[in-house]
Amino acid sequence: MSSTQAHSTQQFLTQGLEHAEKIRTLCSEIEQETDLSPHNPNVNRILSSLVTYLSHIENCGECSYMPFETLTKEAIKLPKLCGEAECMMEKFWAAHFISKKQVTQETLKEFWYYNNYKALWDLEKDLIETSAKDKTLVFLGSGAMPFTAYFAAWSGYNVICIDFDKEACALSKSLIQKLGLDEKIQVIQHDATTFAFTKEHFVICASLIEGKENLYKALFERGIENFAVRDAEGAYKFLYAPSPRPALDTYIEMAQTVPNEQCINTLRLFKHADLGE
Repeated sequence: MSSTQAHSTQQFLTQGLEHAEKIRTLCSEIEQETDLSPHNPNVNRILSSLVTYLSHIENCGECSYMPFETLTKEAIKLPKLCGEAECMMEKFWAAHFISKKQVTQETLKEFWYYNNYKALWDLEKDLIETSAKDKTLVFLGSGAMPFTAYFAAWSGYNVICIDFDKEACALSKSLIQKLGLDEKIQVIQHDATTFAFTKEHFVICASLIEGKENLYKALFERGIENFAVRDAEGAYKFLYAPSPRPALDTYIEMAQTVPNEQCINTLRLFKHADLGE
């Protein structure tokens, strides 16, 4: 190894250790907070710093020398903390919009991450269209503000939102009614694995859904031909737990989206194995 190569290797190792220490620090900071809602400015600051930092690592190509093996605890803790904060944030903003006399798509732009949600739909819609044409979209883990459902409804789809959280469903229903989308979007409080899926459904599984292995089995048993699941790769695994893949004798991965500066998630499209590639 030349001196130049050795220097570059050492530089990569040093940067990797710096990244690891920064992630540990941010994880420790957010763990100390008892209120993960937007009412807490510390949470807003920490999460913003975390997202910005991880995006920098990804977009600058520095993820390859991250010492992930030294961050196993953070890889478990952070997605859970971020997921809880995200749910609370959506409930906060849903209540904010519901309190208004009138809500339109333009009104929703007040939401901090409106542009990210819109960019996510723009990234995913073509992949969804390949399998969901003339089908009803079933959005699992829809939460209090299901932007995917809004954009899908505005694009002409009928949507069923499924979530197990009673409060999230109540807020979601109220906001959908305020938006005038109640004829296009239905909200059902239900366990995703026991919902009565049919072949007329195209399923989209949100990142925060737990127990995806059981969900995949349920979809296969009910004859669902295609479904999509949001995943997280690289540095973004500290924001969302990676989604497991279905067993190869049940579903085959057909396509995926590529994250960009505005979109953290990867959407994977799967096809029933019996239907061939």
